[in-house]
Amino acid sequence: MLLRDVWDEPNAFDGKFGLRAERLRELRRPLPQRPRKGLTITEMARHASVDRETMARALEHHGYVTLAPFGGRQQRRLVSDQATAAGYGHNADGSNTHIAALEGLNRASVFAVFYEDHVPSVLWTLDLDGIRDRATAIVSKRHRLKWLLASHGYLPSGFIASLAGCTERAVKKARARMGGESSLASYRYTKGSLMASATGQQ
Repeated sequence: MLLRDVWDEPNAFDGKFGLRAERLRELRRPLPQRPRKGLTITEMARHASVDRETMARALEHHGYVTLAPFGGRQQRRLVSDQATAAGYGHNADGSNTHIAALEGLNRASVFAVFYEDHVPSVLWTLDLDGIRDRATAIVSKRHRLKWLLASHGYLPSGFIASLAGCTERAVKKARARMGGESSLASYRYTKGSLMASATGQQ
Protein backbone atom coordinates (compact mmCIF):
# COMPACT_ATOMS: atom_id res chain seq x y z
CA MET A 1 0.00 0.00 0.00
CA LEU A 2 1.45 3.38 -1.07
CA LEU A 3 0.72 6.86 0.18
CA ARG A 4 -0.69 7.68 -3.24
CA ASP A 5 -3.46 5.26 -2.38
CA VAL A 6 -4.28 7.34 0.67
CA TRP A 7 -3.51 10.90 -0.38
CA ASP A 8 -3.51 10.42 -4.17
CA GLU A 9 0.07 11.67 -4.51
CA PRO A 10 3.35 9.71 -4.45
CA ASN A 11 5.65 10.32 -1.52
CA ALA A 12 9.27 9.51 -0.77
CA PHE A 13 8.17 7.58 2.29
CA ASP A 14 5.56 5.48 0.48
CA GLY A 15 7.04 2.16 1.51
CA LYS A 16 6.95 2.92 5.24
CA PHE A 17 4.18 5.39 5.85
CA GLY A 18 1.72 4.14 3.25
CA LEU A 19 0.85 1.09 5.34
CA ARG A 20 0.68 3.18 8.49
CA ALA A 21 -1.67 5.67 6.86
CA GLU A 22 -3.90 2.87 5.62
CA ARG A 23 -3.93 1.33 9.06
CA LEU A 24 -4.97 4.65 10.61
CA ARG A 25 -7.71 5.01 8.05
CA GLU A 26 -8.98 1.53 8.88
CA LEU A 27 -9.06 2.40 12.56
CA ARG A 28 -11.23 5.42 11.81
CA ARG A 29 -13.80 3.39 9.94
CA PRO A 30 -16.99 2.75 11.93
CA LEU A 31 -17.21 -0.77 13.26
CA PRO A 32 -20.04 -2.91 11.87
CA GLN A 33 -23.00 -3.09 14.21
CA ARG A 34 -23.02 -6.30 16.19
CA PRO A 35 -26.22 -8.33 16.32
CA ARG A 36 -28.12 -7.95 19.58
CA LYS A 37 -27.70 -10.70 22.10
CA GLY A 38 -30.74 -12.72 23.01
CA LEU A 39 -32.07 -15.83 24.71
CA THR A 40 -32.03 -19.23 23.06
CA ILE A 41 -35.11 -21.42 23.02
CA THR A 42 -33.57 -23.48 25.83
CA GLU A 43 -33.09 -20.37 27.98
CA MET A 44 -36.65 -19.22 27.30
CA ALA A 45 -37.88 -22.64 28.36
CA ARG A 46 -36.09 -22.23 31.69
CA HIS A 47 -37.77 -18.84 32.16
CA ALA A 48 -41.18 -20.47 31.64
CA SER A 49 -40.34 -23.58 33.70
CA VAL A 50 -41.00 -25.96 30.81
CA ASP A 51 -38.83 -28.27 28.75
CA ARG A 52 -37.25 -27.13 25.52
CA GLU A 53 -39.58 -29.10 23.23
CA THR A 54 -42.66 -27.59 24.86
CA MET A 55 -41.26 -24.10 24.35
CA ALA A 56 -40.29 -24.85 20.76
CA ARG A 57 -43.74 -26.26 19.92
CA ALA A 58 -45.47 -23.25 21.45
CA LEU A 59 -43.22 -20.79 19.60
CA GLU A 60 -43.82 -22.62 16.34
CA HIS A 61 -47.57 -22.74 16.85
CA HIS A 62 -47.72 -19.00 17.41
CA GLY A 63 -45.55 -18.18 14.41
CA TYR A 64 -42.37 -17.09 16.19
CA VAL A 65 -40.27 -19.93 14.81
CA THR A 66 -40.55 -22.13 11.78
CA LEU A 67 -39.08 -25.50 10.81
CA ALA A 68 -36.46 -24.86 8.16
CA PRO A 69 -34.33 -27.34 6.19
CA PHE A 70 -30.74 -27.42 7.34
CA GLY A 71 -27.79 -29.56 6.29
CA GLY A 72 -29.54 -31.79 3.79
CA ARG A 73 -32.20 -33.89 5.49
CA GLN A 74 -32.06 -32.09 8.83
CA GLN A 75 -34.54 -29.52 10.03
CA ARG A 76 -34.30 -27.01 12.81
CA ARG A 77 -36.48 -24.31 14.30
CA LEU A 78 -35.38 -20.83 13.30
CA VAL A 79 -36.88 -17.40 13.95
CA SER A 80 -39.59 -16.85 11.35
CA ASP A 81 -39.41 -14.04 8.81
CA GLN A 82 -42.41 -12.40 10.49
CA ALA A 83 -40.80 -12.46 13.94
CA THR A 84 -37.54 -11.12 12.53
CA ALA A 85 -39.31 -8.29 10.73
CA ALA A 86 -41.22 -7.44 13.92
CA GLY A 87 -37.92 -7.15 15.82
CA TYR A 88 -38.41 -10.08 18.20
CA GLY A 89 -35.15 -11.83 17.42
CA HIS A 90 -32.85 -13.21 14.75
CA ASN A 91 -31.04 -16.35 13.68
CA ALA A 92 -27.47 -16.28 14.95
CA ASP A 93 -24.41 -18.00 13.57
CA GLY A 94 -22.77 -19.69 16.51
CA SER A 95 -20.03 -21.54 14.64
CA ASN A 96 -17.36 -19.34 16.25
CA THR A 97 -18.87 -19.11 19.75
CA HIS A 98 -19.41 -21.35 22.74
CA ILE A 99 -22.96 -22.10 21.61
CA ALA A 100 -22.15 -25.80 21.38
CA ALA A 101 -22.03 -25.87 25.16
CA LEU A 102 -25.48 -24.26 25.34
CA GLU A 103 -27.46 -25.97 22.59
CA GLY A 104 -25.45 -29.09 21.77
CA LEU A 105 -22.96 -29.72 19.01
CA ASN A 106 -25.65 -30.38 16.42
CA ARG A 107 -26.98 -26.84 16.98
CA ALA A 108 -23.64 -25.07 16.82
CA SER A 109 -24.11 -23.52 13.37
CA VAL A 110 -27.38 -21.56 13.27
CA PHE A 111 -29.82 -21.08 16.14
CA ALA A 112 -32.74 -18.87 17.09
CA VAL A 113 -32.40 -16.10 19.67
CA PHE A 114 -35.07 -13.77 21.03
CA TYR A 115 -34.23 -10.36 22.44
CA GLU A 116 -34.58 -10.11 26.20
CA ASP A 117 -36.74 -6.99 26.13
CA HIS A 118 -39.32 -8.83 23.99
CA VAL A 119 -39.26 -12.17 25.82
CA PRO A 120 -41.98 -11.20 28.36
CA SER A 121 -44.34 -10.27 25.52
CA VAL A 122 -43.57 -13.48 23.65
CA LEU A 123 -44.20 -15.59 26.75
CA TRP A 124 -47.43 -13.69 27.37
CA THR A 125 -48.79 -14.67 23.96
CA LEU A 126 -47.80 -18.31 24.51
CA ASP A 127 -49.90 -18.22 27.72
CA LEU A 128 -48.41 -21.42 29.13
CA ASP A 129 -49.28 -20.33 32.67
CA GLY A 130 -52.86 -19.69 31.60
CA ILE A 131 -53.07 -23.14 30.03
CA ARG A 132 -51.88 -24.64 33.31
CA ASP A 133 -54.46 -22.69 35.32
CA ARG A 134 -57.37 -23.59 33.05
CA ALA A 135 -56.38 -27.25 32.98
CA THR A 136 -56.16 -27.33 36.78
CA ALA A 137 -59.67 -25.88 37.04
CA ILE A 138 -61.16 -28.86 35.17
CA VAL A 139 -61.93 -31.48 37.81
CA SER A 140 -62.40 -34.53 35.59
CA LYS A 141 -59.13 -35.90 34.22
CA ARG A 142 -60.92 -37.23 31.16
CA HIS A 143 -62.46 -33.85 30.38
CA ARG A 144 -59.16 -32.13 31.17
CA LEU A 145 -57.30 -34.31 28.69
CA LYS A 146 -59.97 -33.83 26.05
CA TRP A 147 -59.81 -30.06 26.45
CA LEU A 148 -56.02 -29.99 26.30
CA LEU A 149 -55.90 -32.01 23.09
CA ALA A 150 -58.74 -30.08 21.47
CA SER A 151 -57.40 -26.63 22.34
CA HIS A 152 -53.65 -27.20 22.66
CA GLY A 153 -52.89 -30.35 20.71
CA TYR A 154 -49.71 -28.76 19.36
CA LEU A 155 -48.04 -29.21 22.76
CA PRO A 156 -45.91 -32.35 23.36
CA SER A 157 -47.58 -35.41 24.83
CA GLY A 158 -45.32 -35.30 27.89
CA PHE A 159 -46.37 -31.78 28.81
CA ILE A 160 -50.06 -32.53 28.22
CA ALA A 161 -49.76 -35.67 30.35
CA SER A 162 -48.33 -33.64 33.24
CA LEU A 163 -51.26 -31.22 33.08
CA ALA A 164 -53.91 -33.86 32.55
CA GLY A 165 -52.68 -36.05 35.41
CA CYS A 166 -52.32 -39.14 33.24
CA THR A 167 -49.58 -41.10 31.52
CA GLU A 168 -47.99 -40.11 28.24
CA ARG A 169 -49.23 -43.38 26.82
CA ALA A 170 -52.81 -42.36 27.62
CA VAL A 171 -52.24 -39.05 25.82
CA LYS A 172 -50.95 -40.83 22.72
CA LYS A 173 -53.98 -43.14 22.70
CA ALA A 174 -56.29 -40.15 23.04
CA ARG A 175 -54.47 -38.44 20.17
CA ALA A 176 -55.02 -41.49 18.01
CA ARG A 177 -58.73 -41.43 18.77
CA MET A 178 -58.92 -37.73 17.90
CA GLY A 179 -56.96 -38.04 14.66
CA GLY A 180 -53.38 -38.18 15.91
CA GLU A 181 -50.87 -35.47 15.29
CA SER A 182 -53.06 -33.97 12.56
CA SER A 183 -54.67 -31.98 15.36
CA LEU A 184 -51.47 -29.95 15.49
CA ALA A 185 -51.98 -28.52 12.01
CA SER A 186 -55.69 -27.88 12.48
CA TYR A 187 -55.06 -25.60 15.45
CA ARG A 188 -52.21 -23.55 14.02
CA TYR A 189 -52.80 -19.80 13.97
CA THR A 190 -52.10 -17.68 10.95
CA LYS A 191 -48.43 -16.77 11.23
CA GLY A 192 -47.88 -13.44 12.87
CA SER A 193 -51.42 -13.06 14.25
CA LEU A 194 -50.44 -13.41 17.88
CA MET A 195 -47.21 -11.54 17.38
CA ALA A 196 -49.42 -8.56 16.64
CA SER A 197 -51.18 -9.21 19.96
CA ALA A 198 -47.81 -9.16 21.70
CA THR A 199 -47.05 -5.76 20.20
CA GLY A 200 -50.41 -4.44 21.43
CA GLN A 201 -49.82 -5.85 24.89
CA GLN A 202 -46.60 -3.90 25.44
